[in-house]
Amino acid sequence: MSNKTREYKRKYRFYQIASILLLFLPVAIFTVIAFVRGSTAQKLSLGMGVTLSLMFMAANVIFKLAPRSGVWILIISLCVAVQKIQNVIYVTGTCVILEEVITSRLEKYYRDKYKINREIDARFDVNEEESHGERQS
Repeated sequence: MSNKTREYKRKYRFYQIASILLLFLPVAIFTVIAFVRGSTAQKLSLGMGVTLSLMFMAANVIFKLAPRSGVWILIISLCVAVQKIQNVIYVTGTCVILEEVITSRLEKYYRDKYKINREIDARFDVNEEESHGERQS
């Protein structure tokens, strides 16, 4: 693997992890806070929202779709358990917009560059092996 291919792979993985963190970290933090501070009824509704959200996210993973619907279901269930829901919506909305506009596009860009360079490296390695075989014969 060439240095350029390694660089593209590293950047692709970085933006992939950043995308996942931007989507799930704020909601996970607010969910934990809501479970700690909420009453029994709030915890029950939040638990049902988390369960529903996990089912949607599992379906999204199976069908290879973006997991944003599960995040928004969690936000709706957080409305019941968190007193100042505006903070949750502002933070999560900002993170989703950043993920959609910046990190997901950079992730796709570097993924494509990585795949292209990986193919070029594979072809280059095959051509080198063929040329070494002809020289030794």
